[in-house]
Amino acid sequence: MPYPSDIQAQMQQIMSEQRAKLETAYYADPKIKSAKDALEQAKEHLANEKTIQSNLDRGPDWHRWSFAQQQDVRSQMGNRVMDAEEAVRAAERAVDAAIGNHIAEGQQAAQDAAKAEQHAAQVEQAAAEKANFRAEAKQRWLAAGGSENAFNERFEGMWIDEVEQRVQQTPNEQEAMRQKLLSSGRYTA
Repeated sequence: MPYPSDIQAQMQQIMSEQRAKLETAYYADPKIKSAKDALEQAKEHLANEKTIQSNLDRGPDWHRWSFAQQQDVRSQMGNRVMDAEEAVRAAERAVDAAIGNHIAEGQQAAQDAAKAEQHAAQVEQAAAEKANFRAEAKQRWLAAGGSENAFNERFEGMWIDEVEQRVQQTPNEQEAMRQKLLSSGRYTA
């Protein structure tokens, strides 16, 4: 039996692999890549503004300015840094929104694929039911002395009547009919 630290290491490995897969998928999405690039630019701009702010009093003309001028420059730089910080926060929100949209689009695509698969299965089941009905009806038609050409001409009307009858039956009535047909021995499930 593995030690808890081994299990923890395995879980961390799995988590890092999953994170790497997600990041690969995210970078494949141009909207996320664009948002992350904009975030990096905003962070660089903020770092530059903070560097300028921290070096204000080291400028060659700083000592020549009056105290009021120095305060005005400090205030302007403070505003520029706050604007840059807000730009970073806005860029972070844009990245989060792009990732959220990516996830939502992926989920929607999965739902659409599941619906399409379900629809295809329903179409296939309906075709199989129609084929089974056709074979059984044709067998009864020919056994009753009818011709194949006459059956082919009448089949679509027969199928429409059958579908209408099935729609009008409750699920319990449909199951009872199914059990009756199965118990007759002529049909199999």
